[in-house]
Amino acid sequence: MPTYHIYLLASLPMLQFQGQVPFSFEEFLRRCDGLIGEKDIAFLRRASGPQGCEGAQAIPVLKRWHSFECGLRNELAKVRAQKKGLDAHQYIRQDGGADFSVVSVVRRALKTVSPIEAEKMLDEARWHYLDELALGHYFDQEILFTYALKLLINIRWQNIKDADPSECIEQTITAPQAAAQ
Repeated sequence: MPTYHIYLLASLPMLQFQGQVPFSFEEFLRRCDGLIGEKDIAFLRRASGPQGCEGAQAIPVLKRWHSFECGLRNELAKVRAQKKGLDAHQYIRQDGGADFSVVSVVRRALKTVSPIEAEKMLDEARWHYLDELALGHYFDQEILFTYALKLLINIRWQNIKDADPSECIEQTITAPQAAAQ
């Protein structure tokens, strides 16, 4: 099947960090249907699920993204384990490496008082890394994957903005009680 990345990408609205979400991820996949191969759609679908970039080693941009994300999560695990006096090695995945920029972002984020601000800092670092991955790519598979990952970040923040704070507090209070019963 021929792929029409150019037409698809030209039709997609530009994304900005924490900006307006133009459509759901399912709508994004529907827009991709018939314009890109089934294999690419399968990778996009996996990127939105719990398995993440599993099996995407053949796609360089997803391989680099997976390494970055693992490095970021490894650094988070190290700092959190250190705060709790635990051995971090049992929480570290071997398939990710952290560079200095990840280490400094994680340390700054975990020093903030607000958990939401910490998450914002981490997602901003993810967004900037996706910008780096997109450099030099315009209408190809790589830019499509970075677009999809950015869309998922913005959808996450839209869900956070739309959440009812009083309902979240109620769930937080009742969840431990329900689990204990």
